[in-house]
Formats: sequence, C-alpha cells, structure tokens
Amino acid sequence: MNEAETILRKAGCVLLLAICILGLSGAATAGELLSEEEMNLTYSLATYTDIFVIEEATDRGFLIGGHAYRSDSKEQAFLMKTDSEGSRIWSETYTGKRVVAIEELDDGRILVASVDDWANPDSPTARITGTGYLMMINHNGDLIWNVESVGNAPAAIIIEDKEILLAGWTWAPADDPEGISGFIARYSLEGEYLDSTTYNEVSIHDILQSDDGGYLIIGNTGDPIETLYVRYGHLTKIDSSGEVTWRKTFEERSLFAITEMDDGYLIVGGTHPYGYSEGEAWAIGVAQDGELIWEEKLQGYAAYGVAPYGEHYMVAGATGPGNPMIAVLGSDGTIIESERLLDASGRFTAVKALSGNRVAVGGWSHHTGEVEGWLLAFKPDAQPEPTESPGFGILAAALGSTAAALLVYKRRRD
Repeated sequence: MNEAETILRKAGCVLLLAICILGLSGAATAGELLSEEEMNLTYSLATYTDIFVIEEATDRGFLIGGHAYRSDSKEQAFLMKTDSEGSRIWSETYTGKRVVAIEELDDGRILVASVDDWANPDSPTARITGTGYLMMINHNGDLIWNVESVGNAPAAIIIEDKEILLAGWTWAPADDPEGISGFIARYSLEGEYLDSTTYNEVSIHDILQSDDGGYLIIGNTGDPIETLYVRYGHLTKIDSSGEVTWRKTFEERSLFAITEMDDGYLIVGGTHPYGYSEGEAWAIGVAQDGELIWEEKLQGYAAYGVAPYGEHYMVAGATGPGNPMIAVLGSDGTIIESERLLDASGRFTAVKALSGNRVAVGGWSHHTGEVEGWLLAFKPDAQPEPTESPGFGILAAALGSTAAALLVYKRRRD
C-alpha cells in the first residue's frame, strides 16, 4: 500500500466516524413542535392545581381559571391574573369546583363561569349532578355579583349587544339518564336573568359565532351508564334568536371544541363523555354546511381544545395511562407534529390563540413532584436561527482533514 492510499484510508475512517456521529446526534431530539415553545410555567395555588381555561387579557397578560383543591374549603374555583410573562399578579378562589369559562369586558371587569358537581344521591347509578355559577369580577379579583343556576353546567361565555350568553348543559334527572339537554341563557351585565333556550337530548360543550350572526354549538348525547361510548356527537347551527337551522351528527363521537378554518370548521373530541380517561381522541373537518370532509384519529383518549397555529392548528388533550398530548394538524387533517409528553403525567384541557400568532396550552402535571397547573406557550417562528450542528461541524472537519492530507502529500511529491 503506497503512502497516498494510507492517507486516504485513514481519512476515510475519520470521515466514516464523523458520519456515524452525525447520525447519532440527530437520533434523540425534542421534536420541531417543542422547539417552538416560548413559555413553560407551573403554578401551585393549593394542594392540587388544574388549569381549565386560558384567556389573553387586554393588557396582554393572562387570565387563567381552573380547579384549586383544598380540603378545608368549598371555594375551589380559581381565577388568576398574570403579566405577559406569566408571573402571577393576583389569584382568588370562588364558589364552585372549577372555573370553566372567562370573558373580559372592555372596562376591565371579568365574567367567570364555574361549576360544582357531585354524585346525585337519588340516582341508583350515582349519576352526576351539580350547580353552575355566573360571576362578575373586578380587575383586582373582587366579586361584584354571583348568580346560581341549579342543575346546570356552564361551558362557554359570549358577549353580544351588551348581554351575556351562557352556554352549557343541564344534567339528566336521576330517573331519566337520557334526559340531558343543552341550554343558552341570556343575562344582563348586571346579572339579571333574561331568558333561555333549551336544546333537548344534546349537551353543549362549545359555541362559535358565525358570520351571519348565528352560532354553531357542539356537544354529544348518549347514555354513559349503559355504555361508556356516546351514541353521537352533534354540530348544530342556530340563528341569532336561538332557533335550530340544521344539525349534523357523528356516530360515537364526543365533540368538545371547535375552531374556524378557511373552508369550514375543525372540531376535536373523543369517543367518551367529557372527563373519562379512556377512549380515542379524534379530529374532524367539516364544510360550512356541516358535511364531513375528513376525520383523523389522534394520539390519546381525548382532545379537549383546538386553536389556529400559524398556517395550521394546535390540538391538546391527554393520552393513557395519563400523559399530556399536543399535536399540530393541517387543514386537511394531516398530522404535522404530535408530541406525547411521557415525562409528565397529567392532562391538557385548555388551548387558546393569543396575539402575535402564539398559542397557549394549559392543564395539570406532576413532573415537578406536585400536582400543579401547567402553562405552555408556542409560536411557529419561535425557533432559533439555523446554526451549524455539532455533527455538521465534525463532518466538515473530516472532509477538511482529508483534503489537507492529500494536499500535503501532493506538495511532498512535487
């Protein structure tokens, strides 16, 4: 073997080693989605803290609501105000078990809906019943008024023409497991009850205002006592007066959250009633008239929230045996990215689009050693500027060494 061959063989070995190192260096990455994370915070407000709803405040801070468990208090529904960095300014607890909806008014007052639920003592199958609450809070967290709604579970708040629209469902009576119904109740900004529209045999988990002044409501129905699977989910179009225009149903689907797409709507949910830790998570895309365009099975047992995320959509929920899940979907249902957070037991329940093309995700996790509320924020272009990776540097050095060795050899020969 001549000297040139020896040099080439040694350089080749270095190059091969560099290529192997380059391959190994990309084998364990956090994934593109998590590289877009710009905020990661936990909150411990009580023995257990769980985030159920996130809103962006008018000052670009956060209004965060959920469940803060204390064994010595029945006021476990919390509302927290933070600055734009997520640092807590104040937090208060109110009547109910958890805050489920928040809406800030232009003058800084805050509307809050909470719910308290328990097993119905008159039900032979221990069906759930409870009471809902609608509250007005000032900008410092002080309670202005509180309206009780026995037997109702609020889910969403919309402000329309200086009136409050509260949407949700009424628990089924103990002797009629199929007797669940949805409702949209109207209140004045002073808390006076005005009227209500009932939607029999369906629950309402989310509501979206449409361009024609009406609304789209989604939810599910079925008897979870006879089977854990719901009979069908519904997408119902109503006009501005609350009258049903049309309804589409989707067999064995629970529908929990809806957002608008360019050519229709994206809806996420599962196959079981809200709160069950089993089943399958699904996303469906529908046209403006509610006709199914596509459906896509997701990781986990339920997807609880969805929001626009750049040119795509962010979905969050939970997987078995108990881990949070985040996914990014295209408008055609393509799964762009999906992350099951195996290092963090917990669940994500809240997803909210923010200013600046960002999205916030919230729920609870045990990854710190305590059951804490967990808030994440993502931005599609939050990734750092592309830089030369360590593997690329090694590869470049190896190529350079090979070239240099051959150049030295050539000069020696010359």
